[in-house]
Amino acid sequence: MCGSLKNLYKWYNELLKDVDISNDEYLVKLCDSLTNGVDKPEEKIKRIFYWVQEKIAYLAYEDGLGGYVPREAVLVAKRRFGDCKDMANLITRLGQIAKLPVYRTWIGTRDIPFQFSEFPAPYCANHMIATYLGEKDTIFLDATGRFYPFGMPTSMIQGKEGLIGISETEFILKKVPVQETKINMEHDSIVLSLADGNKVTGRGFYKLYGYEKISLMHLFGNKSYKWQKEYLQSLLEKGNNKFSLDTFDIVDQDIDKPLLLNYVFTINDYITENNNSKYINLNFLKTYFDKFTLTKRNYPFSFTNNNVTKLSVTFNIGNYTIDYLPPDTNYSDSVFDYSLKYSKLEKSILFENTISIHKIEIPKGDFSQVNEAINSYKKAKSNLVALSIKK
Repeated sequence: MCGSLKNLYKWYNELLKDVDISNDEYLVKLCDSLTNGVDKPEEKIKRIFYWVQEKIAYLAYEDGLGGYVPREAVLVAKRRFGDCKDMANLITRLGQIAKLPVYRTWIGTRDIPFQFSEFPAPYCANHMIATYLGEKDTIFLDATGRFYPFGMPTSMIQGKEGLIGISETEFILKKVPVQETKINMEHDSIVLSLADGNKVTGRGFYKLYGYEKISLMHLFGNKSYKWQKEYLQSLLEKGNNKFSLDTFDIVDQDIDKPLLLNYVFTINDYITENNNSKYINLNFLKTYFDKFTLTKRNYPFSFTNNNVTKLSVTFNIGNYTIDYLPPDTNYSDSVFDYSLKYSKLEKSILFENTISIHKIEIPKGDFSQVNEAINSYKKAKSNLVALSIKK
């Protein structure tokens, strides 16, 4: 079963020879109900994928060759649960009934450090998905990802080769693309106002896209309001440990749209005062790079996905005048980039901080370059805006 992809695929295919040898009438009726009135092939497979993703509960269990052989598609469809192979096989069978180019695909997750083309052996795969080979696009379908929109592969298989079984003897290798940085965005936009004493109040509009959104939806699934608020208190904390999340509201959780969360907060003892002047740090991403512990590290530093983290702060200054705005700072290379920008508006200050991670893995050879850039960010992260009362 090893030594070549041809040998490996032959063994994989032998395991499937007795799986779903006939079309069950139940599956035919199910497929018709999902695709009735739909002409476009891609829309048909989209409906099939979403049905399996929503209706089939993921439950990983193995016995004997159960780690390699999927269960009958009709059995999985009727009892509404299965593992990755069962879900992939069900998508494939429904797609085949609809006469679509959908195929079972063996693949490894990112914790396996080699590819089929490098080491053709069963050790390369610990997962199974379905693949739709359209006229223009190849779409990897992993229904184990509960909140993943159609067309977005699960983060754990980005950059991995899929062994796609076309027929008894024909197969192809295709690599799952790493998703573009801009697809995965965390944008925290807040409006900040001075309150009595040295307290500030704020309204936040927290928007998540791509993998960032999916991660939060997984965490929040079936959780109570109390649990969600405690988690968000930590996630959205700004300024200091006197940050208080007063209220929050999740506006939209549609699978094909960004997640929008509105919230209201206060921060006590955040303004520094000296005579008639007030000083405030508008950068609430000061600790962002604290997780980059590269100094004594000997192995690559990995991320779940690349992403963009953006903070926009509109600070209403009321009757105060601006004495000092920090200078803008920016940096860019192939690994990541950041920018800190201050703008003076009529009655407010706009601060924008954008950090983009372009790679899902930083090799050791890039560590010194990354450390140098992080140090320059840390020098600028604590710059203060100075205000004084109008006379």
